[in-house]
Amino acid sequence: MDKILIDSDVCLDSFTGRYPFNVEADKLLLMVEDSLVQGIVSAESFSNMHYVLRKFSSSQTSFELLNQLKMIVSIGIVDSEVVTQALQSGWNDLEDAIQYYCAVKESCDAIITRNTKDYTLSEIPVYNPSDWLKKNSQ
Repeated sequence: MDKILIDSDVCLDSFTGRYPFNVEADKLLLMVEDSLVQGIVSAESFSNMHYVLRKFSSSQTSFELLNQLKMIVSIGIVDSEVVTQALQSGWNDLEDAIQYYCAVKESCDAIITRNTKDYTLSEIPVYNPSDWLKKNSQ
């Protein structure tokens, strides 16, 4: 079974119903829920998503959505090693570097994000949800 790191933007697309991106995000999360793929979401992403979600609704709704997500995904480790690697990586965006090194630590087969251009230094394949779904629907 493939193990994929799902970037927070994909989860947020699903949670906020951000059309048209939510369509593929919903399909991807359903595949995770149905155990067709193992989804990893970094620990860091949970606080970032809460920050965004509470602006769309209430803190309580945000916690409910994030608890539902936690039930279907594994939490990717963001520890001192991951942060050190990210800080020393030369990536322009620290959050993206942390996501990448979390994916490395978790031995992920791919990173799924809408911002593929932010991962040009990745040695792990990076896909937007649409391309990953097409590749894995065959």
